[in-house]
Parts: sequence; C-alpha cells; structure tokens
Amino acid sequence: MSTEKKKFNPLLPMAAGCIAGGIEATATWPMEFIKTQLQLRAKGSQLAYDGMISGLTYTVRTTGFFSLYRGLAPTLIGSIPKAGIRFGLNAVIKD
Repeated sequence: MSTEKKKFNPLLPMAAGCIAGGIEATATWPMEFIKTQLQLRAKGSQLAYDGMISGLTYTVRTTGFFSLYRGLAPTLIGSIPKAGIRFGLNAVIKD
C-alpha cells in the first residue's frame, strides 16, 4: 500500500471552469439580452413586447434566432477566464 499522493494538475479544473463559464454565459445570454432591452426602452415608448417569453418570440420572429446572441462576445471574454480562475484556485486551495 502506497501513501504517496497523486500529482495534482491545476489546469484540469481550470479548463473545466472555463468550459462551464462559457456554457453558463451562452445559456443565459438570451434572457439577459431581452431584460436589457426592456430596461433600456425610453419612458413612454412602447416595445412590441412586454415580457421575457414575448420578447424572445418577437426577437426570433423579426430578426432571427442568432440575433438573441448579439453582444455575447464581450461577456464571454470576461466570464470564461473568471470561471476558470475561480474553479482552478478553488481546486488548488482545497487540495
């Protein structure tokens, strides 16, 4: 029986964190996009929608599915490294 500890590679949890952060940002972005559109409408003006579901369906119908992902790139640039560092440091500190 060996009590030797396995060599820990912090890059594995860091890579997993980067992937998880990218997936999380991509999955939630359409709702963030619609929320921002609702918050930025001018006072007194009317949008063609007034909620999340109607906003999603209206946007897809008028400008296409991929228009829901406009502006995602800057969020990914920030969120992928952030999640990777968080996961990686958590694994290093925990070990």
